[in-house]
Amino acid sequence: MRYLFSLFIIFCLSTTAVFAQYYYLPYLDFPGNPGGLNSDDEVPWVSPSSWTSIHGGSATTPEWTSTQSIP
Repeated sequence: MRYLFSLFIIFCLSTTAVFAQYYYLPYLDFPGNPGGLNSDDEVPWVSPSSWTSIHGGSATTPEWTSTQSIP
């Protein structure tokens, strides 16, 4: 009985270690924005001339931006 219990404990600990080791696969079939309404390019790093940057991104603490009008 003690052997069976030890085997069960080893099994539980090993499955925990196995499930902790995973990696992320991104979804590669990304269709774009929902409904295809935005025809602009997806630009996460630089803001092209047709976009309006509402925050420079250099803040180290959370802060509010000024009020923006939506066209």
